[in-house]
Amino acid sequence: MDKKKKITDIRLPWIPGFVKPNYKLKMPEINLSDPTNRDLLFISTLVFTALMATGFIFMLVNPPPALISISQRPTIILPNLDRQTLSEGIVVFSLFMMAMGGLYLIRRSVEVITESEARSLWLGLGYVLVLIAFLSLTYFLMIKIGVIGSQ
Repeated sequence: MDKKKKITDIRLPWIPGFVKPNYKLKMPEINLSDPTNRDLLFISTLVFTALMATGFIFMLVNPPPALISISQRPTIILPNLDRQTLSEGIVVFSLFMMAMGGLYLIRRSVEVITESEARSLWLGLGYVLVLIAFLSLTYFLMIKIGVIGSQ
């Protein structure tokens, strides 16, 4: 048994005169049975997804221009340009957040609301927000790649 010591029996060297800390590391626990924790996790995941989809880190590392004017008329979405301007990033982020808000309304309407009229109202509003955001993002993408608006 001398040669086979347990890990707990091993003594680590320590600086004399200092108190040896007694740390115990444990993983943080998230209680997902609480609805507020679930909502907070859902919303933070949605915001993180929207930030990553709009190129937030790229805009921090490589600061884009705020607006570029073409023929003395500033536009939000510039066609046939391979760079993203700051205004485009803000518009796309807000559209992503609108879509995520619609998804949240859809989720909450079928989960919490008990009256059928209120449920159908919130469900319809969620679907409208998602549809508007999807169509707007598709339109902006088509402008950006030059399918629409190329003269």
